[in-house]
Amino acid sequence: MHKKILAPIMVFISVLIIFSQNEDTIVLASVLEDNNVPNENQNVNSYWELKYEEDFSDELDIDNEPWVRDSYEEDSPWRVNGELDDNGDFFHIKGGNNFKRHLDSFWLMRKRSALGENDWLTVELAARDYNKDGHPENPVSFDNFTFENGKTGAKLDEPDYSGGGIIRSTDPLPPEYRIEYKLKTIDFGGMRNGSFEYDGKTNGYNPKGVKTNFPWKASGSFEGVSDPSNPNFSNVKRENGFYFLSIVDYDNPAPHNNIFIHTHRKVNMDAYNVNGLWSDAYSVCNPDNGALYNYNSDLSTRNAINVLFMNGKKYKDHAMPYNEFLIETECGSYEGDIVSAAEIQPELMPEEDYTFAIERNKTGYTMEISGNFLHAGEKTLRYSRDFIENGQPIYHYNNTPEQYDGQFDKIWSDGEYTIEHTWPKGSAYPDYFIIGDPHLTHYEGSATISDIKLYVPEKLDTNYIKTRLWQLYDAGEFANEKVLSKLNVHLNHAHHFETKNEPEKMVKHMKKFRKVLISQKNNDFITIKAFDILNEDANNIIEYH
Repeated sequence: MHKKILAPIMVFISVLIIFSQNEDTIVLASVLEDNNVPNENQNVNSYWELKYEEDFSDELDIDNEPWVRDSYEEDSPWRVNGELDDNGDFFHIKGGNNFKRHLDSFWLMRKRSALGENDWLTVELAARDYNKDGHPENPVSFDNFTFENGKTGAKLDEPDYSGGGIIRSTDPLPPEYRIEYKLKTIDFGGMRNGSFEYDGKTNGYNPKGVKTNFPWKASGSFEGVSDPSNPNFSNVKRENGFYFLSIVDYDNPAPHNNIFIHTHRKVNMDAYNVNGLWSDAYSVCNPDNGALYNYNSDLSTRNAINVLFMNGKKYKDHAMPYNEFLIETECGSYEGDIVSAAEIQPELMPEEDYTFAIERNKTGYTMEISGNFLHAGEKTLRYSRDFIENGQPIYHYNNTPEQYDGQFDKIWSDGEYTIEHTWPKGSAYPDYFIIGDPHLTHYEGSATISDIKLYVPEKLDTNYIKTRLWQLYDAGEFANEKVLSKLNVHLNHAHHFETKNEPEKMVKHMKKFRKVLISQKNNDFITIKAFDILNEDANNIIEYH
């Protein structure tokens, strides 16, 4: 489950950790040193500076990219955690030779294409090839789209549930950021004008054919025929949805099996549009009056927005390591069963749209939605949680090993499969955003998006660069550990004088840091990409002090 363990010899970054009287709560000293942190009532433009934006006015060439078979092997560009990966140990133990037979019954075809300035965005598409001829039967697409008013966007079209498609950050997100975009249209289920039946679909699904979670599931028999009609696998037509905007904890996100995706989210805004009796346990908040109503009531159109902080201290009672929800709404804070923050109104789109945003600052995450909500009208909803709040952590929040002491590590086991360490000391997890459908067993439909923007803090500090150093080292942008150590020498000195409020001495060491940076680049010990990032960040600190 963890990404990488840092050996003791590699712990170069010095960060003081202060424990409160509540042993479950830790506060990074750097948080106490800098009050210049945006809060939920602060104008975002007073803290953030626009770094990248994409309006999809340039022609996308994803259609010209070839479909490539995912080998599932170690050298696959889409290889992820070996336990819950699409060919992972979890499924081989659960399904044995039957799972292997099912997985071998089709080829999983993929596309990857970078776009935008400095290729800051990546599109990931996946679809199944049952004929094994190199061409998926129901290919997923992501292409330019022009609205009637002449504005541009991009359309994700997923004609069959058995594929997936996302747009994501190409590289790990910065230590602090704001990512936002506009959702212009969506057709991934839910009701329209009071009915699940519309446009020849039911809850957004083409009613033809059998649609199940074949071949990936968490429990039960894997026996039977090697195709989705196998009755030992569950029908998925009653649950459709879309990831409006989420932060995940692993490199190079792409569509994967449902179990893997559900165990790798940090914070998550999604639609889970259910046409089934089990959703009677769900509620929706009316953000206008702060009152809850039942998800299956006449007040609901089953187009709810779930705003979920993933609880790193507790797992749901599922046959997989699936984190419990920490939920914030205008109606209050909740845990457990879904309580949605509001409902969107797809019938109003694209004349009206919705803006989704996630921010990470020094202390935690904020999720934000703006638009015309059912029962409430035009509003901006913002919900924030600290990385650790009331003893409950946001799962895998730490971008570096120094930001976490291992206190929430635990064993997960369902009696058949065991994960010894779910969040060990010395681990670190990148932040990547995703938009779209990251599942290979659920969800079907289309959506159009526009105006993706990435913001970074206007003024940086040394802790920001400390995290950048680790991220770049972890991503393989440095030749070896010695490079990290050399760069940290002057950065640690600069941090010391920053905390003592001695800006002249701090700037002096930042200039020395920059000289070492240039030397490492000239000797090919760091990549040009890493140099450009760190040099720009260092110049920011020097300029503002």
